[in-house]
Amino acid sequence: MWSDRQVYTIIAVSKSGKVVTVQRDKVIPIHTTEDLGWKKGGFGAVATDQYKQKWETIADPEGSIRKFSLRKNGRWCAVGDSDRGCVLILDVANEFYDYNF
Repeated sequence: MWSDRQVYTIIAVSKSGKVVTVQRDKVIPIHTTEDLGWKKGGFGAVATDQYKQKWETIADPEGSIRKFSLRKNGRWCAVGDSDRGCVLILDVANEFYDYNF
């Protein structure tokens, strides 16, 4: 999702291994607003240390579900999207919200 990153848990893999079903995890911020270094600017404020974000992630059985397929270019893209759309990166759980976008 552009500069934002969201954490999902894989809940199913197709027999071919080329389609995965993922479910959105619950995320809880464990950083404080002070950790992000908010300063006046932009449309109101700018997070000068937004890379200090820390999140606790928990599998959420009520989370939204999405499917991604492996494309010929090697990218995992949402089923129904072009191969230039939202990309899934496997084996990485790194929540990030771009407060300055």
